[in-house]
Amino acid sequence: MARLSREKIVPSYRGWKKEMQNERNRRILRNKGHFIRVGAGRLRSRNLQSAIRPSDWRIGENQSASAGRMRIERIGGLADGCESGTRGLVVRLRPKEPQIHHPSAKLADWRKSIRNRPLVITHPSKMRRIGSVRSVLADRKRRKMRRRAADYRRPVRRRYSCWIWGLLVIIAVAGFLLFVVHHYHRHEDRVEQPILDKDARYEQVTTHEHLNFTEEIQSANSYARQLAEQMTLAKAYVIIAKEHNNLRLAWELSEKIRSCQFLLSKAAMAEEPVNQDEAKPIIKGLSSLIFKAQDAHYDIATTLMTLKSHIQALEERASAATVQSEVFGQLAAEALPKNLHCLNVKLMADWLKKKSLQDLADEKRNSPRLVDNNLYHFCIFSDNLLAVSVVINSTVCNADHPKQLIFHVVTNGVNYGAMQAWFLSNDFKGSTIEVQNIEEFNWLNASYSPISKLLLETDLRAYYFEGYEDMKMEPKLRNPKHVSLLNHLRFYIPEVYPQLEKVVFLDDDVVVQKELTHLFSLDLHGNVNGAVETCLEAFHRYYKYLNFSDPIISSKFDPQACAWAFGMNVFDLIAWRKANVTARYHYWQQRNADRTLWKLGTLPPGLLAFYGLTEPLDRRWHVLGLGYDPNIDNRLIESAAVIHFNGNMKPWLKLAISKYKPLWERYVNQSHPYLQDCVTS
Repeated sequence: MARLSREKIVPSYRGWKKEMQNERNRRILRNKGHFIRVGAGRLRSRNLQSAIRPSDWRIGENQSASAGRMRIERIGGLADGCESGTRGLVVRLRPKEPQIHHPSAKLADWRKSIRNRPLVITHPSKMRRIGSVRSVLADRKRRKMRRRAADYRRPVRRRYSCWIWGLLVIIAVAGFLLFVVHHYHRHEDRVEQPILDKDARYEQVTTHEHLNFTEEIQSANSYARQLAEQMTLAKAYVIIAKEHNNLRLAWELSEKIRSCQFLLSKAAMAEEPVNQDEAKPIIKGLSSLIFKAQDAHYDIATTLMTLKSHIQALEERASAATVQSEVFGQLAAEALPKNLHCLNVKLMADWLKKKSLQDLADEKRNSPRLVDNNLYHFCIFSDNLLAVSVVINSTVCNADHPKQLIFHVVTNGVNYGAMQAWFLSNDFKGSTIEVQNIEEFNWLNASYSPISKLLLETDLRAYYFEGYEDMKMEPKLRNPKHVSLLNHLRFYIPEVYPQLEKVVFLDDDVVVQKELTHLFSLDLHGNVNGAVETCLEAFHRYYKYLNFSDPIISSKFDPQACAWAFGMNVFDLIAWRKANVTARYHYWQQRNADRTLWKLGTLPPGLLAFYGLTEPLDRRWHVLGLGYDPNIDNRLIESAAVIHFNGNMKPWLKLAISKYKPLWERYVNQSHPYLQDCVTS
């Protein structure tokens, strides 16, 4: 072995022991002190404590933790121990009889051998074991007690890598087996389980009277719904199979689809639920074919593109069907039912035949009750005889003093004779009813009324009164009712009744349920119009009715202002004339000649004309939505003074909401011979 340098690095504590076993090294170190630094090996604290016994020493004055060493001197007695923050081990013995005691020697021999011999020791840290030894080791006694190098080696701690690898292999094998078992059961269940489970769950009722097949398909516990769902999925796979030239699979799916359609149509015609014995083979066959189609592993991208294109086509068809449905619904709402037309014809015949009816009408026309402001005046503008009759009948039936009620009805020339004959020949609990013909209002002409002028325009008449050639246009925007003079006559009430001071306006599609005479005693605080606000819903704001992109609208009105409703309104005609509301209405109608400020109805111009002149009323006076909303709270309907069938589902039509229809029908005199004849004919 080469001569040791001033500082030599050995890998570990065992390496240091091995170096000391070399006789040449011992001779070199006998007279000259050298450092031997033990490197970062497997030196443990217990090795150090057993070899050096640091508890027998204490720290001296010459200590240098930063240098990695401390000088510790033997002064007798027990020491305080070693610092745990230092690193390494340095032992310096005198050249005279140097000795390092073996770890297995007794403690007394250890202390005796190193008594009065100064040492320099640096305790190792817990993580990094580095030591340095400067010593002269050549003791005869040490050579006698020295063991073989193998004896100093502590057995290496066994590693558990083999156990870890074995455990990983076991886990991998178990996972593979679970995957195989799960994959097998999944393929087995995809064909059989949907049918068997549903057969166990579904309990079909064999006796049904007047079965609703729509509800049957929507029911979660019906074979009809299961057939419909599998048929829809099979149709998609038919298209995909054809695109991949799998014609046999497409033919088999098509055959099962036809069988499914035949079974569903048969059940619908018979008004009976789908039979389990008939449905089970079709369901099982469709399940097998669907699984076969899924197992074909078609290209996912192609499948997605195909389904996307078909979805788009179905969306277009659904959109076209929705538009068509709206058109048909609008046409049904505009049409007059056959029984009402029959009633008008019979009454018009009586009006023309019976001279006494005409004389009675002339006599009542000059009645002083019609202009008496101490009575309660109601005005109704309509061409629907039966609807006006329900409004008047419901009002007088819920009034404490019906003889004090005066009804002012204005209709067109076609229905004038029928209305006169009806209200003259029937008694409404002593109330007074005046019927007027709008065609007799000579002052309502094109030079005075903008709406009358608009009706003379050819383009406007074609837009509202001709067919629905442009299906993209929203149907309700083309309702002729929106440009009807009867519908706009509400803006001329002071001109129609110049001697009245306060009136209650009622639409022909309302039903009165409470006493309305209390409306005449309400304080409107100087406003013209008393109405129920509808801004509890977010869409009943001004910006939903008017075009606020126009600077004329945006500069004068608040888009978030609360809207209100026509149908039941209290009008103070004195304040109306003072504010000249009719002139304001004319101004906005002229500005909207090109229909850019609003598009339909009488509410938008009403919002503009009565802006800042409307007094909000309690919402229980007027409940709306019975012509389109089937989910109105029944408690709200019962507490309402007036319920309004606004919307296309009018109560006199077959498309009316069934649960609201009795509220209107109970005020129809079904015992009248004309009504009975027209219903049965």
